[in-house]
Amino acid sequence: MKKTYVIDTNILIQAPHAFLCFEENDVVRMLEQYRNQGDLLQGVTLPDGGTLRIEKNYKAVELPEDMPEDKADKIQEIFERGIIQTEALNFIRGCSIAKIYLIIDDAQNMTLNQVRGIITRAGKGTKIILLGDPCQIDRPFLDERTNGLSYAAKYMQGSPYCAQLTLSAEECERSLLANDILRRMDIPFTDRATIVSAIGHHDESTGGAVDIVSAAMIIADKTDVRRSRVRSHDKSTYDIHDWVNYAVTEANLKINREKRQIALELKIDEKICTMYEYFDIFLGRMQMCRHGAELFGAKFKLTANGSKVL
Repeated sequence: MKKTYVIDTNILIQAPHAFLCFEENDVVRMLEQYRNQGDLLQGVTLPDGGTLRIEKNYKAVELPEDMPEDKADKIQEIFERGIIQTEALNFIRGCSIAKIYLIIDDAQNMTLNQVRGIITRAGKGTKIILLGDPCQIDRPFLDERTNGLSYAAKYMQGSPYCAQLTLSAEECERSLLANDILRRMDIPFTDRATIVSAIGHHDESTGGAVDIVSAAMIIADKTDVRRSRVRSHDKSTYDIHDWVNYAVTEANLKINREKRQIALELKIDEKICTMYEYFDIFLGRMQMCRHGAELFGAKFKLTANGSKVL
């Protein structure tokens, strides 16, 4: 019996030669076919009288309550007219992108196939901007090298159609803000430089302890893992960082001056978060703490559920 197979864009990204695998059966791409008949967001009439409509699945933009009314009206108008739109990545992936500024935030959470599928759909007059930090990945099975952002940066490097910008620790916005605050408080320049440097060097992607001040900041910041850090009560909104923090039922940071030892003791509810998921997120941070402890002439130890890890 002859069959009709509907092929989605994602199939073609994974297996470009999929069309050749269906022998004498029919293969169609419904979205491309019906996209030419009208606006899929509004709905296109099907041959049998039904309607095909794509649900955009994006979150409504909520403006700050204290925003001046004239500015709020202008911003709301921009979204209502569709000049700026927010879309789910899965919807964008199936579109032809022409004459658009497309900004993808947290691109480090994209897979290689996802970023390849986006870039190859760029049409005339389109600019695609990928933003992200390869050291802040929320998805399992991705790391600093195998995520979509790093993939795009590596293979597009040197292309005349691409430009790359990497911010260093010293260019961290928090460092600049802290410097301005300290200057207004009449803190001496040398002290300001030490504090600003510590803030910049505690960043995971480019940072690391360079003196005892930055070491102290790294240890204090990176060991601060606890359930109370998760402010939202809606668990459906949690990402992997939220679940990892929520899973920690008890955390104690102990300093033993005589033994010159800094120890972090954790109790993790493995029904909420597995040890693998925890260390997939936090192992790099714990290694930063270990290096920071060395600047104090101390050892950093990590214990999870009674088992020694570092």
